[in-house]
Amino acid sequence: MSALYNPSCLASITKALPSMLKHDFQIDAQYKWYLQSNIRDIEDLCIGAGGVLNDIASASPVAVYGDKDGNTHQIECYMS
Repeated sequence: MSALYNPSCLASITKALPSMLKHDFQIDAQYKWYLQSNIRDIEDLCIGAGGVLNDIASASPVAVYGDKDGNTHQIECYMS
């Protein structure tokens, strides 16, 4: 049983900790967009433009597009 437990593994974790934290921060940065909006309101859209609206009350961001006729289209964004 003593062959399965090696207390020196704590030393390897300590040595790898900066790399592990760097990786975690990179992953967090990739999903940062999920918490941000690039438009404040649907009325902010110009004709032919789109954006992501992240309402605090909704479960996930909403992609919004304003077409050339002035109609807006919304699609809920899902992460898989």
